[in-house]
Amino acid sequence: MKKKILPFLMLIIGIGFGVGGMIIKDILFPPQAPKVVYTERKPDETGPVVEVGEITAILQGGGVVKTEIVLEGVNKKSIETIESRLVFVRDRILQILMARSANEINSTTGQEELKEELLENLNEMCADNIRRVLFSSFIFSR
Repeated sequence: MKKKILPFLMLIIGIGFGVGGMIIKDILFPPQAPKVVYTERKPDETGPVVEVGEITAILQGGGVVKTEIVLEGVNKKSIETIESRLVFVRDRILQILMARSANEINSTTGQEELKEELLENLNEMCADNIRRVLFSSFIFSR
């Protein structure tokens, strides 16, 4: 009978040490409230847009690209600057497209590089009034 009581006593003592240890831990090291950091998320603001229209260009080394380009302005005043230079903007876009080959614009990486080049060149002539260059359509063939 003593053999049956010994495991039961060991279990009770173990539970007592566990509960007692947790109580002593909470007394010596009180729990701290978790730190929560709130960040304010601003909505994705978009600027006014100017449609450049459809542009068709013959690519270097053969092939044709047909695209519709939209320029996002920095603010409302930037639209006036872009629209006043729209003929020159279209010409610059044509020059940049005709200098590219079909292999260069075949991938999404190539198209992103094209957007960056267009943005850089068009901002030179529009006094940094363009935020983004967007393709509303983009078709090419070799």
